Amino acid sequence: MRLVPPSPGPKPDSIRQIHFVDIDNLTAGPTQDLQSHRIVRQWYTACTNMHDDDLCFVACSHQSGFAVATVWGDAKVYWRSGENGADYALLDAISETNFEGVNQVWVASGDGIFIPGIEALHAMRTGPSRIDVSVLALDDSMVHGTLPLIADQVFTIAASYSSHTLGLAS
Repeated sequence: MRLVPPSPGPKPDSIRQIHFVDIDNLTAGPTQDLQSHRIVRQWYTACTNMHDDDLCFVACSHQSGFAVATVWGDAKVYWRSGENGADYALLDAISETNFEGVNQVWVASGDGIFIPGIEALHAMRTGPSRIDVSVLALDDSMVHGTLPLIADQVFTIAASYSSHTLGLAS
């Protein structure tokens, strides 16, 4: 498991990325703190080499809704409450997405609930079509043990970007 992806350069035109972000997983739980969301968004964008033409889906609980909608205004934002509510909203987004022409998928959550979705993306690899799936999580403790076995790459926020340093919810 690597701490953060290598510093990306310009995204080649041949790369089509889609992002599925469980933001409450990256902020160590629901938070209304705009600064925490801004910091995570900057980190996420830099680590994934996210560009304006990438599709991005962000899910959160209703407690984080305003902050997420403010900071991730260019993304499709879902909020759903209850146990694993944001996870289920993100799973719905994954199941409804057209992956034609996509060659890089980012799942920003270490939750094991995403394992079947990642396995399904791997099953779509046929011929020259290849979808690489990378997982980002807050830290090793947030990564389900099976994810490193099925994802192409798993990254966690570096110690210098720990939840304490970022001022995120604990």
